[in-house]
Amino acid sequence: MVNKKELRKTQEDQLAAYFQTTNAVTDSLNLYQQLQSLPVFQEANVIATTLNMPGELDTLPIINMARLLGKQVVIPKTLPKLQMEFYQMDDELTLEKTKFGVVEPKTGTVVLKKQIDLIVVPGLAFTQTGIRVGFGAGFYDRYLADYQGNTVSLALPPQYFKQPLWPVEEFDVKVDQVLTPGGVVSENN
Repeated sequence: MVNKKELRKTQEDQLAAYFQTTNAVTDSLNLYQQLQSLPVFQEANVIATTLNMPGELDTLPIINMARLLGKQVVIPKTLPKLQMEFYQMDDELTLEKTKFGVVEPKTGTVVLKKQIDLIVVPGLAFTQTGIRVGFGAGFYDRYLADYQGNTVSLALPPQYFKQPLWPVEEFDVKVDQVLTPGGVVSENN
């Protein structure tokens, strides 16, 4: 069993190498198509996703696809005490780069958790049962602890594990569905 800190470093390195391959483009397109065909995506009015960092799945196609379908898109802003909230992507939204290099809202309209229908949850590693390893601060685990809507994660091949190779802790929140280029591997609803 590997600790999460070691796993994160390994995953970041593997993803950086993976994004240099031609499979990355094909697999990413496959994941976007699967997401668009999910009933929870089609039925959602408000969809939360991130603005990706280098070395992560590009979220711009998700944002564009949702907006073309008339859905409201919201993106996260980190807050003190490892909390976060989501802001509406509209003309009022202004962005800034944090000291960690993350682009997030500076000003705009906050959307309440209960108004979000679907959250596309980021991470570095996912299992077929919806267990995930995030980036280490626990923002999503805290946010999702009492979230009542749907969650989905898109896992590229280096991110997918049949079983966790890391310790699973009681505060780790599972995602409802994990998509891989091979299809949906997790249905935890």
